[in-house]
Amino acid sequence: MKEIKCARCGKSLKYNFKSLSKHIKCDHCNLEMIIDPRSQRMLKYVRGLFVAIVVSILMYGCMKLGTIESYVAIIIVCSFTLLLTQFSDQLCLLITDKIFHLRYIAYERPKVKAAKTAKSKRR
Repeated sequence: MKEIKCARCGKSLKYNFKSLSKHIKCDHCNLEMIIDPRSQRMLKYVRGLFVAIVVSILMYGCMKLGTIESYVAIIIVCSFTLLLTQFSDQLCLLITDKIFHLRYIAYERPKVKAAKTAKSKRR
């Protein structure tokens, strides 16, 4: 379980690793929180490493082609790779949290109506 404190009300929010995401909403005050820029940068590095590993596995499987057993092996490797890529976002978030500890900051959505009204008044 990961415990995150709300930036507005201070309530402690508990998340298991399956529900870990880039956006978290406080149940008490409805504040949306996103991962901070440092954590986003680390997440990009982890994703790049993940892609490099997947490509390396696929290239290794393709190098060994030629016999019946190698085609079976490449089918297994491709199936495993597809399975991994389906859960890649969640897996990368989990790895980033374990290594670099994800941090969240408050995110206030801009008021679109107020911005449009202010823009029209300036004209």
